[in-house]
Formats: sequence, structure tokens, C-alpha cells
Amino acid sequence: MNPPLRSKSQQEALFQAFLMGDIPIIATDHAPHALEEKNSLELSGVPGLETCLPLLLNYCRPLDLYRLKLIISALAINPRRLMRLPEKGSIAENTPANLTVIDLKKTKTIRDEDLKTRCKWSPWEGEELQGWPVLTMNQGRITYNDL
Repeated sequence: MNPPLRSKSQQEALFQAFLMGDIPIIATDHAPHALEEKNSLELSGVPGLETCLPLLLNYCRPLDLYRLKLIISALAINPRRLMRLPEKGSIAENTPANLTVIDLKKTKTIRDEDLKTRCKWSPWEGEELQGWPVLTMNQGRITYNDL
């Protein structure tokens, strides 16, 4: 990873800053390099697009409304505002839906072979997480369905 992972105390300080609202955006540098490429070419980044939300939901436990709002803001609302994109997220009649449905009770273990990414590996292989997206819609069309 670049920047590299830091010490436990630095990780905890970053996490506390997030919980205080001082880190407004969390994004992934989804780097879908095959493991062989990573090992031979010294490429930066790790695949994380599919696991970002479940990891945040688990690291932010116990979940309450405040922490859920922080996660939603950091992953969806604040990046959109920073990039000056039109507001989304309302569910209204005659408005194309752009949303993600999350099952906060769904438990799943990260398995490399189950990942949709082309690289088929994750540094979190074998980690059991609770809270997963089960449906996404973009412009009113279902783009992911795991119901």
C-alpha cells in the first residue's frame, strides 16, 4: 500500500479522527493487480472496492445512527459534494433511483474466489464481516442483486 499501513497507535488516531468527523471522505484506490504483478512489479494499492463498506461497518461497531451517518457521508455524500456533482440519494416517485441497500445483519466471509474484481485476491481473505450491500441501483436499474 502507498502510503504504507502505520503503527497501531497511528491507525487508532486516524480512526478516532474519523469518528470525530475530521476525516470527511474515505475512498479506495481499487488496484486490481494480480498478486503475481504485485509481487514482481512492486505496484502500490490493494483491491478494496467490494470490501470497503463492510470493513467500515465492522470497524465502526457498535453501530449507531451517528456512525452510520458518518460512513454514508464519507463514502457517498461528501465525495459528491467535493466533486460538485448533483445531489442524489432521494427516493421519490418519477425519480431514477441511485441507491445501495445494506443488510446490517448479513454475515459473510471474504473469499478471494467470490470477489468480482479481476485480480481475485484481498488482504482481508478469510475475514468474517457483518453488514453487506445486497442491492444497488443506478439510474433506476438494478446493477447488483444479492437478495
